[in-house]
Amino acid sequence: MGAASAIWAAPKHGDTAAPQALIALLGRTRATILRVIADHALCTTSELATYAKTSLASASEHASVRRQAGLTTRGRDHKHARHSVSPVGLTLLSTTAAA
Repeated sequence: MGAASAIWAAPKHGDTAAPQALIALLGRTRATILRVIADHALCTTSELATYAKTSLASASEHASVRRQAGLTTRGRDHKHARHSVSPVGLTLLSTTAAA
């Protein structure tokens, strides 16, 4: 389990639900994408789509918006984009978990 799971109550296996405060702030899919990136650091966009139970196009779009907002970062591993949560994203996750 990743950092986000340590912050929030442990999710059931395969559960991608985000905390209600984060959902209220970002929306369900956006919050889920952020949580999945936190829980699966350095995941590819394809893995992100699988973990978040969304389409590849949607995962790519949401990851791009999170990155532009400074909540995540993206690195490259040959032809694959790798996503991880930025310090700002981790702060947001820990703040909404305490709410």
